[in-house]
Amino acid sequence: MKSMKKIPLLFALLALVARASGASFHVDPSVAPGGNGSAESPFATLEAAREAVRAASKGGGEVILHPGVYLRKEPLVLGPQDSGSEGHPVVWRALTPAAAVL
Repeated sequence: MKSMKKIPLLFALLALVARASGASFHVDPSVAPGGNGSAESPFATLEAAREAVRAASKGGGEVILHPGVYLRKEPLVLGPQDSGSEGHPVVWRALTPAAAVL
């Protein structure tokens, strides 16, 4: 039971590290394509966020999934280049826990 309480803390710490070390990109499945990834103008697709993370270099960062259903026709392919670097991870997380459905 104690280890289960540590898991949310671990994710919270990872998110803090990501915020401190790199850019944040937002994704919302309910918006039209063409956003810039900010909270006010989120990307419409997971692929757009992936490409923005890749372009932001190895500085780490986070991708924040807004609530909604992310329908997929094909898997989202992430490779080593999508992980950030040592000490600067890329973290994908939901804005609201359990509200982003993949």
